[in-house]
Amino acid sequence: MPSQSSRERGSSPAGIFIKLILLLIGAAVLLALAADVSSWIDKQKTDPVPPPETEIQSIILQSHPRVFRDVNGLFTMNAPDGWEITAWPDSTPYNVTFQSRNGPSISITATRVEYNSLVTLRKRIEAVQRDYGLNMNIAQTNWNGREIIQRTTVLHASKVRTLDFVENYVGHNIQISIPHSLYDRYLPVLLDVAESYKPLK
Repeated sequence: MPSQSSRERGSSPAGIFIKLILLLIGAAVLLALAADVSSWIDKQKTDPVPPPETEIQSIILQSHPRVFRDVNGLFTMNAPDGWEITAWPDSTPYNVTFQSRNGPSISITATRVEYNSLVTLRKRIEAVQRDYGLNMNIAQTNWNGREIIQRTTVLHASKVRTLDFVENYVGHNIQISIPHSLYDRYLPVLLDVAESYKPLK
């Protein structure tokens, strides 16, 4: 009578050990996931997301602004009250992003460039518009005491108001992204916040 193979008799000790390790790893992953979910639920209970109108009022009435200073010393700006601040390198490709739990965000990029002309900046922005086939509603206007290029881009989930200018060979880009349903309520308030933006070099 032929002898049974090791597979027929059962797994080898090594195979059982590997299965046990995999089961332990799986259990650890499930426990970590459960802990994350529990932590998220607890946070929602103790720190619920404020309604948009409450958040807007908090931003308007903010008496002690949190001043963010760029790590490269290119600008400062006040962060909206209660918003999360993500700075470079975690905010790459931006220097910093201010994020509301209701969806709106402000992202800033400041980069040293080889030109110092708004005309050159506009040409570069128009080239991007052509290359990507976007309608960004480009307009040249005055904002916060300087000439800037203003853009408004409609995306699938949000509407983005972008403010671009160049000063002392540094290109400054401020992007205000807001979900469509909140755009008209948040935009005037966030434009006021953006006026706290100050180039440093």
